[in-house]
Amino acid sequence: MDEKVEHIIERDEKALGSSMKIRLFPLVAESAKQNIITDVDGKEYVDFTANWGVASTGYCHPKVVESIKKQAEKNTFSSYTTVLTESGVELAERLIELVPGDFEKKVWFGLSGSDANDCIAKMVPLATKRNRIISYFGAYHGQTMGSLSMSGHTAQAKFVGSGNVVKIPYPYCYRCAFNKNREDCKLDCLQFLEEHVFKTVCPPEDTAVIIVEAMQCDGGDVVPPAEYMEELEKICKKYGILLACDEVKIGIGRTGKLFGFEHFNLTPDAVVFGKPIASGMPLSGVVARKEVLDAGIATHLFTTAGCPVSTAAANATLDVILNEGLIQNALEMGEYI
Repeated sequence: MDEKVEHIIERDEKALGSSMKIRLFPLVAESAKQNIITDVDGKEYVDFTANWGVASTGYCHPKVVESIKKQAEKNTFSSYTTVLTESGVELAERLIELVPGDFEKKVWFGLSGSDANDCIAKMVPLATKRNRIISYFGAYHGQTMGSLSMSGHTAQAKFVGSGNVVKIPYPYCYRCAFNKNREDCKLDCLQFLEEHVFKTVCPPEDTAVIIVEAMQCDGGDVVPPAEYMEELEKICKKYGILLACDEVKIGIGRTGKLFGFEHFNLTPDAVVFGKPIASGMPLSGVVARKEVLDAGIATHLFTTAGCPVSTAAANATLDVILNEGLIQNALEMGEYI
């Protein structure tokens, strides 16, 4: 390890709490460009991680940087809770157009995928007047109390979350919870939902939402069978349960479509996004049915959420992803790999 890197790591160890750390490698970034991170000693690293899935446009894309500069010169901050901005309205309008569904939709802005999933945990039960939420084993929805309650990952297993969340097995054909082979599977996991979960611990008439990752990420990069998602949507409609898709990691072009759920022709009632939406500026959000996000005034808000620098960066990020072939490139590279 180089001397300067080692010195900064030692300082970090003394100054910053372990609760915010996943130190996988000894890297202290000085600068970054495209997909190259340069450390404080001048050593270059090719970043295959997109820095936790955030840098989908690469580092310092000139259009994103220019947008941030122009906005910062005009106004570095307005709290969208009180003072709206044109870039925020523009971003919300664009997201409403991009998310499928012929019902009225609105947008909520936050700072990270965790608080956006917390929006689902809080607002959907409030809007539907139903208390219960269904999520999945292996799911990772975030670190705040609402989002970790909906998560089914070992990272949150030490914490006792909200008691209104019931978890069911994710359709993982390689490691089936019901010991079925893909060839003889009759979607036992969904039969389990209807015949056991609904009839014993989670009455459908009191279930507000099922939240699902269209492809499970931290749970093992699991791609479900298409028919599962189609049948899940039918079950939600049958019982009047809303369907929410967490797109924080796989959304905004990463899977070769703008949203991962589009591979399954789903029309979710709520879509959660985060990570790459603003190329690293703090921003997350939810696009959902109007009645969900209008269920209460000032019921889920954050002072710095939707600040103009972040929304300007997000508009530029969408321009790059949609207009420079990044989605098609992801599709082609994915098929190649």
